[in-house]
Amino acid sequence: MASSRFFGKGTFAMRSFVLAAIAVLVLPAMLFAAESAEVKFPDTAAGRLVAAYVEAFNSDEGGDLRAFLEANLSPGAIAQRPVEQRMKSLEQLKANVGTLTVMKISEAREDALAIIARGSKGSWLEISCAFEKDAPVKMIGARFMMLDEPPDLNEPTTPLAETELRAEIDSLIDGLVEKDDFSGVVLVARGDTPLLWKTYGFASKEYGASNRLDTRFNIGSINKVITRVAIEQLAGRGALGLDDTIGKFLPDYPNRDAAVRVTIGDVIVIS
Repeated sequence: MASSRFFGKGTFAMRSFVLAAIAVLVLPAMLFAAESAEVKFPDTAAGRLVAAYVEAFNSDEGGDLRAFLEANLSPGAIAQRPVEQRMKSLEQLKANVGTLTVMKISEAREDALAIIARGSKGSWLEISCAFEKDAPVKMIGARFMMLDEPPDLNEPTTPLAETELRAEIDSLIDGLVEKDDFSGVVLVARGDTPLLWKTYGFASKEYGASNRLDTRFNIGSINKVITRVAIEQLAGRGALGLDDTIGKFLPDYPNRDAAVRVTIGDVIVIS
């Protein structure tokens, strides 16, 4: 899992990745709890809602989770994706991961709260929730991200200064270049402001031509990663569901069998 020290204020529910071109989107960690300690949710409207959400998710009574969603989702979120659709996704998720144990609060803001949780069946998840700012505070949506491996719960959570950030990323990429694992251009930005924009390695080893900022690259599959991030942002806001079929958004999709069977979640996993 990428270091949460990279940024002071991160974007809702984004993770960092390094490819031929690099985008780093990191959730800032505001609170920390070791695995053996009880995680305390912030004493805020968002903190209380997420605590209640986890409790309802873990309940043996399916009606508890449904009642939570009906009472605490914003009207706009319900209009975009009805409770019944959300329940189907959550019931399937619980069947896969089991009950949740919150291990860490990785982001805590007025309008967003993210947690790291471990499922009773062994999987790890990052759950990012967004909220309206105006009272009474309602939940806009929640995004569940399965983690490929257990996160480092002891990872430092103090935000880096921009100079430290640039130095750490530069060191990371230099190490990859030395092992011949990376060659290209790295751009790291906060909002519209570039923090690091630098070239590494060769455009052509044969001719000894170094990469430049205007070097053109074949995009390969990096567009898949960017598209996946965008889709998960939309899912986190409730604008679409990962269990929606592709036929819902592409009604004229030529493969009718795939249109009714393949979901958006299937597509981003395959990609």
